[in-house]
Amino acid sequence: RFDQLTAEGDSRLGPYRRQFLVESILDLKLNLQRRGADLTCLRGEPSTLISKICAECKITDVYHSRLTAHDELIDEMRVGQKLRDAGVRVHTFQTHTLLLDEDVKFDLYKSMGFSKRRNLVEKSWPIRKPFEAPNQLPRALAVEGSPWKIADSAKPLASPKGFRASGGESAARERVTEYFQNTRSLSTYKNTRNGLLRTNDSSKFSPALSLGCVSPRDLYQDVRLYEAAYGSNESTLWFLYELLWRDHFHFLAKERSAKLFTERLPGAEKGRAKAKTLALFERWRNGQTGHPFIDAAMTELRETGWTSNRMRQVVASYLIHDLRVDWRRGARWFERMLIDYDPCSNWGNWAYIAGADAAGKPHAFDIEQQAQMYDRDRHYQSYWLDT
Repeated sequence: RFDQLTAEGDSRLGPYRRQFLVESILDLKLNLQRRGADLTCLRGEPSTLISKICAECKITDVYHSRLTAHDELIDEMRVGQKLRDAGVRVHTFQTHTLLLDEDVKFDLYKSMGFSKRRNLVEKSWPIRKPFEAPNQLPRALAVEGSPWKIADSAKPLASPKGFRASGGESAARERVTEYFQNTRSLSTYKNTRNGLLRTNDSSKFSPALSLGCVSPRDLYQDVRLYEAAYGSNESTLWFLYELLWRDHFHFLAKERSAKLFTERLPGAEKGRAKAKTLALFERWRNGQTGHPFIDAAMTELRETGWTSNRMRQVVASYLIHDLRVDWRRGARWFERMLIDYDPCSNWGNWAYIAGADAAGKPHAFDIEQQAQMYDRDRHYQSYWLDT
């Protein structure tokens, strides 16, 4: 799927996102080898490939984490059905979210606003403690087939200007230590989270969370340990709310299924030549709109695979409500570019700004006002646009 093209003719997996994925897989392989195991990577259609491996190696049971977005669910169904038809037992478990279905007293997938969901969770915070990592694992099976040469699948990128995240569990734990222990930045999170330039203005954990390099339940446990050591305040609570927002988008994605990715707004691009629309979209994604606040963010995204949550909302609003371009074009561009791409959070946020979510209420930002609030001295714009 990574090599498929979007409607705009772009690969779904851009260079920075690909590099982060490769680094994460290589780190996983190394960490498994340290525990006496290994990681075998093959490339192909999942249901065909996994069934073939099970037959060759006489595997009787397959375990996998289940996800919530539409394409991943289709993959799960195809893989599971083919394995069960061959007599293989399939076991699924939930690791990608903070909350587990069986640990709450309400339907996680029932459509509800975030505030209501948060209030239900805050009554008891039913979050399980993470498991300890195993010291030893079984040796890897010898699997026939053409191995995916991971290291050859992406060329190392030069260290970009701006934020640079390294992929993998090892780098993720280093980042957690830096943010929680070395700088104690969690204590000021609520006040700094909309900062646009400094690395520790926000946690920058989302790339690791997107691939499971760190677990949301690990981070929840880290926050509680931090509070025990340094005290709790609005910032520590607000960080937990952000983890719940991530869960919220996952549960909404499961409930909305394919609608999340296909909902077209009737007024988008109406009465305008397709060439004009594509020209506007090109200028937006290349940081050439002529609006410096927008262009700074789109330049940052193009050169690093990252821009802050604040700027993601601002540029999304500008594309949808100022340029009147179909929101799905922007969501697909972010899917290609973001190192922390998560289908639920990305498409859920775009749908929210567009008014293409279940609530159906568009959210338009005043771009000049946003620039005054978050970049009054133009430091961010100068950093990315001045040569």
